Formats: sequence, structure tokens, C-alpha cells
Amino acid sequence: MEESTGDRAGTRASVPTMDHAADRNLILDFSGVQYISSAGLSSVLGAGKEIDRHGGRLLICGLAARVNQIFAFSGLDTLFPLFETREAALSNCSKTVLLQIAADERTSVGSRREGCL
Repeated sequence: MEESTGDRAGTRASVPTMDHAADRNLILDFSGVQYISSAGLSSVLGAGKEIDRHGGRLLICGLAARVNQIFAFSGLDTLFPLFETREAALSNCSKTVLLQIAADERTSVGSRREGCL
């Protein structure tokens, strides 16, 4: 099951629920996203709480400078580890679900499983 989240300027994402015990970590890749609203930040926070409840970690990568500032102003940068690249995030975790955040609703958003190196 997935939960759909929306954001201003058409940013949409499907945050996977924690159906499988092995999928305890989630990387949100924000590459290409230039803005995130308070609703989007709330979705990230909610996903982080759900993952934490299941003993996992939420890792965030690919933040543009403006989105990074928004994360800092909101304090989310202190709650979740931030990485410049997907590879850096993957190297910092075990089994992971990777979610690419789309900046355009025409872009298909989904998750795929990747083992960490």
C-alpha cells in the first residue's frame, strides 16, 4: 500500500508504507526538486515518524540549495541525515527502499528496492 502526498507546484510523491520488515530504511531523493511547501515538509516528517516506529531510518539526498535552506529553517535537517548524493546515502544504510521525488506530476514516481553496497 502507498500513501500519496501532494505539494505546491505539482510535486507529488507516493510514500511506501512499511509492509515488509526488511524494508526498514527509506531514501528520499529530491534531485530536481526546487521547492517544498509546508505540506511537503509535513509528509516527510510523517514518513520519518512511521519509519522510526518500525525501527528504520529516513535518509534524504539530492537537496537543491533552496530546498536545503527550507529543511534547515524547519529543523528537519537535524531530524534526518542529509546526503549530497544517492550513492552517499546508500553507502550509509542496509536494506533500503529508494524513492525519487518528482518535481512534475507528469513524471512517474515509484519506489524500487536497492541493496546497499
